[in-house]
Amino acid sequence: MTYPAAESAPQTIAAPAAPPPSPPRAMLVGVSLFAVSALLCIVGYLFVSVPGNWFGSSPTLRWTAAELAVTQGSGQASAEGLRVSASGAQGIAIVSIQTSFRSAGYAAVAWDTADVPDNPAPPRFWRNDSEPGRGFTRP
Repeated sequence: MTYPAAESAPQTIAAPAAPPPSPPRAMLVGVSLFAVSALLCIVGYLFVSVPGNWFGSSPTLRWTAAELAVTQGSGQASAEGLRVSASGAQGIAIVSIQTSFRSAGYAAVAWDTADVPDNPAPPRFWRNDSEPGRGFTRP
């Protein structure tokens, strides 16, 4: 008995290996939106809580002793500065200056004083145009 010639079976070609599955697109979009919203929240918080200009700066302002006035007590300006020699009737001396600048551009004020007793430390008091009835103090 003879068998018919074995027909060659059709060969199957294996499909190439599939690339590793990538994370779902929805997950990638969600993480991206979360990161962007977190960044916007941080920038918004900094905008509200950090005073002053962020870009550029306001010019440094300086006044000399000749521009200061003793409004309570007595004192005089000299080449070395302003010397307050006596306090007023209530036991305090007030030194004032008239200015016209926007305080929003300045986060800090520096005072240079000499021969001022440390105890008690002299408080600083000021007013501004936006709230003229309110006094601000710093010990």
